[in-house]
Amino acid sequence: QQSITGVQTKLLKRSKGSNLLYVAELEGSVHKPKMDHLVCFLPGVIALGAQHGAVSVDSEADAQPEHPFIARTKAELMQVAHELTATCWQMYRRTPTGLAAEITHFVDGPQTHEQVHEQAHDESAAGPGAESSSQWARVHQGDSMDHKKLRQVGSKAEDADMLVKVNDAHNLLRPETVESLLIMWRTTGDPIYRDWGWEIYVAFERHTRVSSGGYTSLKNVLEENPPYTNKDKQESFFMAETLKYLYLLFSDDPDLVPLDKYVFNTEAHPLPIIGAMPWHVREVAKLDADALGSSIENMAESITSVMG
Repeated sequence: QQSITGVQTKLLKRSKGSNLLYVAELEGSVHKPKMDHLVCFLPGVIALGAQHGAVSVDSEADAQPEHPFIARTKAELMQVAHELTATCWQMYRRTPTGLAAEITHFVDGPQTHEQVHEQAHDESAAGPGAESSSQWARVHQGDSMDHKKLRQVGSKAEDADMLVKVNDAHNLLRPETVESLLIMWRTTGDPIYRDWGWEIYVAFERHTRVSSGGYTSLKNVLEENPPYTNKDKQESFFMAETLKYLYLLFSDDPDLVPLDKYVFNTEAHPLPIIGAMPWHVREVAKLDADALGSSIENMAESITSVMG
């Protein structure tokens, strides 16, 4: 509860134009309006927390009753998770390739708490590259955030609140967004998350698949026309995490790694929640843990005898 309250009171910001909710960086007392793709795991964590009562009810939240981002109910916290997921999806759909850059900057706007749920539903149907959607990207050259150094490579300048530096425009086939899409789908049943996941999967297939086998990272997701410049490298987490989350997202089997019985670690390995498993499974897990402990003790004794 303290962690999620800190995120809401100190890090959540909104962009100007599209009113996108995002997680800013905080260095000392200075906010930086940027969000790494790596942060896109957070909506899923928030959604899981909301299922188990992790709402902002501590003294810090109580001291700021009018703060626009503090969620005090499960529904409000799920709305935060949804809006952050929608922002991560926009990182994909607004680029010419339909793939997200490594780091995205935002133009700040008023900090209101308007809902973007309906807008996200309406825009998702168009998909990447649609003329009717507010797809655009801006490229920043240099280290300064001087807007005079930006050039627009998409459409609808009035929505230009998402910025990308050339050096940050690569895509490494990361899993964080599809991880959150899976969790949001499992916790809400809203098919919009599957729709977004499918668009991302199609973009991976279209722009990163290698004819000789495998997939490759891209150097610049803002390139307008194929063939796109690739990095000739497939990260191991693409198969271990990204494709695993996509597979589970599109599976219709609710008993395939259920989230009330398993938790994914940071590399997408499903670990059983001992208290949520049947008693015989818990006993087997306990025996395995005891055996592992004995093996570690024996190993330590062997190392000590050799070195002694």
